[in-house]
Amino acid sequence: MNNLRKFATEADYSAATLNYPAVSWVVSGDTVHFDKTDPTPTNTKVKLAFTTDSCMGEKQCFLPYDSGEEFIQSMNSITLNGEPLTPGSSSIEITLESNTSYLAEYDLKSGVTDVHGWFDKECEPIGCSSAALSYDILFPAQVTTIGSLNACTDNFIFESTVPPSGSFSLSAGGFHIYVPDSAVNTYKNHEGFSGYAANIYPISDYNGSIPID
Repeated sequence: MNNLRKFATEADYSAATLNYPAVSWVVSGDTVHFDKTDPTPTNTKVKLAFTTDSCMGEKQCFLPYDSGEEFIQSMNSITLNGEPLTPGSSSIEITLESNTSYLAEYDLKSGVTDVHGWFDKECEPIGCSSAALSYDILFPAQVTTIGSLNACTDNFIFESTVPPSGSFSLSAGGFHIYVPDSAVNTYKNHEGFSGYAANIYPISDYNGSIPID
């Protein structure tokens, strides 16, 4: 939650030892600071959103899924637009509707921190000449290892103030990486993310299709 806090002087503000970015301005001689602390994330789901085009209607598509026992035992549930999904033996195959928005949610069990290799797969509609679907994907704060990042992703959202580990091989382009407001500089200076510093933005700037809890 954002709270408005007022201090009579800059010295009083400094003495408060507030460890977050702040915007300050002057009103009637008093310096006012806007408290932009990050809320404590409660989300436990990896969220993946995409929208189909007119070509993709009635086409089959495979959502990111790993048939290994570790993946299966790491999930409380998997849903698509709020409806439970029942994976097949080795994949999650869905039939797409044209010009439709989808939100897949993978609810991680408590203590699951490593999702290496689970969400770097591309969803290519079978029999469609369009390019692979472009994703927005959100990783909850409990995830500390993500593996590689999918180059077909438009927006990555990380809820943790501590950058996760992984192997990154994205080409420079129009993708965005959204991170907690207080951790923007941390991500930009992190070894794994520093090569994409120009693509990193505060999570408060995100206005895409994934709901931020």
